[in-house]
Amino acid sequence: MIVMSWAKTHFTHPLVLKSCLNRSGTLMHVRARNNWADLSYEDRKVDSERVAGIYTRLYWNNPAFRERRKQQATAWNAARKHSEEYKRYHALRRWCLNYPWVRDELPWKSHRPILYQERTQHTCFSCQWDRRSGMKLWWKAIGGKGDAGFLCQTCYARQDWNTAMPTGFEDLRRLNEIAARKKQLDEAARSVSSPPKA
Repeated sequence: MIVMSWAKTHFTHPLVLKSCLNRSGTLMHVRARNNWADLSYEDRKVDSERVAGIYTRLYWNNPAFRERRKQQATAWNAARKHSEEYKRYHALRRWCLNYPWVRDELPWKSHRPILYQERTQHTCFSCQWDRRSGMKLWWKAIGGKGDAGFLCQTCYARQDWNTAMPTGFEDLRRLNEIAARKKQLDEAARSVSSPPKA
């Protein structure tokens, strides 16, 4: 392993990431992994962003690499599409992005979905990950002030259905069922608020 020994001698800091060709001519990234757990959060973040940049350039500049990544993503999604967390993540995201009444009119329990026009940067309260490029959909704690209490979509969707769904909608999993229940609850609220006609 000439390449590996060469790369090991050129590390001056645990975050140094080298790109080199192995014997078969494919690009190989070498990282000093032995100190990864000892690094600070900021250093790990810098390293992750550097690796992400390398993969992004490869994705757009190398058609074979791009096709391989698409196949990997398809296989990954196929393996997880029956998972409840996967279904919950995509269902909540789809409903909140496409239907304003889901965001604004349903009685959410602990967090309310906030959809921004542009990607907005917040730090997720649960995973403490700072979404540097931002996200359009965030979950803000009800009664939370300022930047505190935001959850990213991934962390919000990790909850079970009963916790994630609005009050009165816990047993529903389809949008048409949610719309029918909302209509039913709205009619019941109107009949209670309006006096009976004599």
